[in-house]
Amino acid sequence: MVKTFYLVLSILFLIFISIEATAEEQELYDMFIAMMSGSYIDNVSDLPPSSNPMPDRNWQPGDGDWIYENCNYETGRNCIYGWLDIVGYNNSIRSGDAYFIQGNPKDLAIIEYKTYIRINQGLLLERWEYDLEKSESNGSLYVRLHAVAVLYRTDGRGHKLYNNESYDFYDSEPVPEQYPLLKDSPVYITIYNHSFEPKTSVQFSVPAATKIKVSYQNSSLEYYKQIAIVEYTGKNVPFGNLTAMNSWEKQGDEVSHIGNEIIVNGIAEPRDIVIQASSPFETVTLRNYTVYTQNPSLPFKSVFFPFALVLLVLYAGISKILRSI
Repeated sequence: MVKTFYLVLSILFLIFISIEATAEEQELYDMFIAMMSGSYIDNVSDLPPSSNPMPDRNWQPGDGDWIYENCNYETGRNCIYGWLDIVGYNNSIRSGDAYFIQGNPKDLAIIEYKTYIRINQGLLLERWEYDLEKSESNGSLYVRLHAVAVLYRTDGRGHKLYNNESYDFYDSEPVPEQYPLLKDSPVYITIYNHSFEPKTSVQFSVPAATKIKVSYQNSSLEYYKQIAIVEYTGKNVPFGNLTAMNSWEKQGDEVSHIGNEIIVNGIAEPRDIVIQASSPFETVTLRNYTVYTQNPSLPFKSVFFPFALVLLVLYAGISKILRSI
């Protein structure tokens, strides 16, 4: 009964947040729901397949009225008609209002088409032959589909006489921007080598990374700058919508952070520190280490008070011995 009460209360709370939330709270709510439902991805390869796209059926060379007027028994024309559409791009993400890919847009483009023919000369359709050409210019992808309808009729001796028809379909679509490649950015490691509080500081910056992971021995620290939530375009093509996260996940006690500075407990061996930077397209391991060692002079208090404590203990011990004689 108690569990049921709390379950109902949680559902009502989520409904209340979804209705009354501000824009910032709504974003946090959406992120929470995405993470709970598993609808976020680390890499574009994890996006769902574009299995059911919804292309624009822009009829070429015209719609049904055009076909009726130009392709009939009076004109005697055999008219090819249909549509061609660049539906979108595979493995894409969105950041703000801009879409990004990484790779050749001609290989990532999702292209759908359908062709028909109206025959008015007693011919039969044997098959279709297609030639699809793609080119990129001035920030757009251009596609030409050369469609050939192989038509034939049979003479009195049963031989096929061919009379083909062809038509070129065209479409274009803006090309998404190229997402920056991750580079082996410099890593600055500073070892603070003194006896009271030894530590190792790790600092670096990879602007295009959405996730950073620092591992040392059995501990790790992951920083999620952004996550990619799975969404769909108006043509039902999945993409990752980059959403600010700013979240740290820690495992073990050896690695922590102060702001963006990574702290490893003790005097760490630099080669044992593993740093990986990830974007929705790739993961790189940073290896360009520059190591500094600092032996700061100890402050007066750090030296005097431990020494005074030792003297005090010795004095108390000697006094006790002398009193017992």
